[in-house]
Amino acid sequence: LYVSMFYMFKKLLFSLLALLVIYSGAVIIYRVFEPQLDTNEQRRFTYLEYSDLKEYILSYGESAKHVILFSSTKDASSVYLKDTILSSVQADTTIPVDQIIEIVDLASYSSQDIRALLQRDWDVRSIPALICTGVQNGSIVVMDRLTWTDGEPITAAMIETWLTANGFNIFRD
Repeated sequence: LYVSMFYMFKKLLFSLLALLVIYSGAVIIYRVFEPQLDTNEQRRFTYLEYSDLKEYILSYGESAKHVILFSSTKDASSVYLKDTILSSVQADTTIPVDQIIEIVDLASYSSQDIRALLQRDWDVRSIPALICTGVQNGSIVVMDRLTWTDGEPITAAMIETWLTANGFNIFRD
């Protein structure tokens, strides 16, 4: 009986070891062939903290315009706008979108907090949203807004028109 139990225990350990080797091999193969994230994509845009936004805009003085994108990495519409639509705008025009648009990622806030903050501070009701701001007489002025709604999502053509209306020259390729 003792020999039989020892033999069974040995088989069980061998099976566990075989599973461990197979699992480790699969993990190693995945890590070797996994798709690489484009870290340049993350660095291309200027990312701002919401808490520093007003001070940042004021620090540039009255001659500067800022285009701010309020978005969240937790929001599918925001991710789609940033990764797909803004890439289309940049490809269709000569505007260096990644140098003009500054992103405020609100992923660390709850959706209720986002709505309250944006409504109070910027008169924006939903994300993703683009605002064009400037400084007049030492105060921040929101010149124009473009917000995503479920009934009317933002398109590349809308952004191109909006940027032109706000003084950014767009030359189509």
